[in-house]
Amino acid sequence: MSLTVGVLLAALAAQLTLTYRQSVIGLLPATRPFIEALCANVGCSLDLPRDASQIGIEASDLNRLPDADALFELTATLRNRADTAMAFPHLELTLTDMQDKALVRRVFPPQEWLGSAADDAAGFTAHSDRMARVAFSAEGVNASGYRLYAFYP
Repeated sequence: MSLTVGVLLAALAAQLTLTYRQSVIGLLPATRPFIEALCANVGCSLDLPRDASQIGIEASDLNRLPDADALFELTATLRNRADTAMAFPHLELTLTDMQDKALVRRVFPPQEWLGSAADDAAGFTAHSDRMARVAFSAEGVNASGYRLYAFYP
């Protein structure tokens, strides 16, 4: 009887771990290898953590491209401050006027600012930097400033 109860409790613990796997890994990153092995056996997927507070924009620059009044290029250095790899964030760029009023807002998914590296299953390596570079057009916008944020939808 006690063996049956033990087996049922172990099965319940495994099921709860699988159901709440993202939260468990977020709270206890050391459990990731165990949960990855468990998922490999039962066929579940495991996403990389998403915590925008762990992603910092260390530097950024926005320039008009030469000979193209409506074309801009954004470059930024992003840093993953987390102790674990993270999913790549989206970048939100807001072009502003002289009163810091929003004129245009653009969201760039990782595929736009990273290219093929966005498909890297290893994600944004812990304690590392990544360079973001993206060109875009903004017709008829006379921006004098900008704001840049990293976020997860």
